[in-house]
Amino acid sequence: MSHLTAEHIVTEMDYKENIAYLLEDEKDFAATEYKVLTAQGDDGYAPCMRMKYNGKIQLFYLTRNLKRFSELFYTLDSNHLSVLIGNVLTAFINVRNNGFLKCENIVISFDKIFVDSTFRVSLIYLPLARSAYADEGAAENVLRTQLIKYIDALPTATKEVFSIRAMCADGKLSLEKIVSRIGVSSEASVKEEPAKEKPVQKEPPAKKPSVNTLILSSAKDKRRIIVNRPVFLIGKNAAQVNYVITANNTVSRIHCKLVRTENGYTVMDMNSSNGTFLNGKRLSPKVPVELHHGDLLRLSNVEFSVNM
Repeated sequence: MSHLTAEHIVTEMDYKENIAYLLEDEKDFAATEYKVLTAQGDDGYAPCMRMKYNGKIQLFYLTRNLKRFSELFYTLDSNHLSVLIGNVLTAFINVRNNGFLKCENIVISFDKIFVDSTFRVSLIYLPLARSAYADEGAAENVLRTQLIKYIDALPTATKEVFSIRAMCADGKLSLEKIVSRIGVSSEASVKEEPAKEKPVQKEPPAKKPSVNTLILSSAKDKRRIIVNRPVFLIGKNAAQVNYVITANNTVSRIHCKLVRTENGYTVMDMNSSNGTFLNGKRLSPKVPVELHHGDLLRLSNVEFSVNM
């Protein structure tokens, strides 16, 4: 990001509650990426508006009522900090899996990553023809390095947080694997926390904790989908789904829907043309079916293994 400002490609404009970037040359504006970005709504991205400022293109981002990652980081206990880090990594992964947007265009600066009261992450994405980083790998390295730097600056850190640091430093460990392991460790931390004082009464049996993250992996084309939302749509229409499958005309615009439940996730075929199959059996449209670890889920001719 620094080279974009150093070379006067963009100028940062901080409005305290909101932020903006001024483009010095309108030729650097990527109209297609902007269209895809605005179609995402606020689903992982800070809402962006293209405006005019002194005759130049201004990208204005609505971040009011959101907290900066840099401000929140040092105020959290280890459990909430693990959740926050996992959500930031997941947001990065979702950009990579989008198919139309690039990780190189994320502003990877922790004072420009925003979080709401539920720890939902909003990224600043610059729809530019010139990227902030050389490639996706360079962007990921910056993200890992900043996380390590922030963890090292903690006055005190638990074993779980230092474990996240070690995973970020391990270049052989994918972000997906880190997210998966953070989910397990943070769930364990919640279980170990002492219960708050309550009036003496008979407690109902504890419910089985839900699975927050589902990973769909395709061995054939190395595609990996991180499903971490209560409702997650897959298809080929970028404006309507959470994950886009490109270059495959057999996949429908909205092919299937995954829904989080108390016990995990269900999958539902959305009247797709070529069907959704679970372990070789074609699903009836609009009928949810429970997913289990190790299942084989096929969307037309694209097959995924289910990891929970």
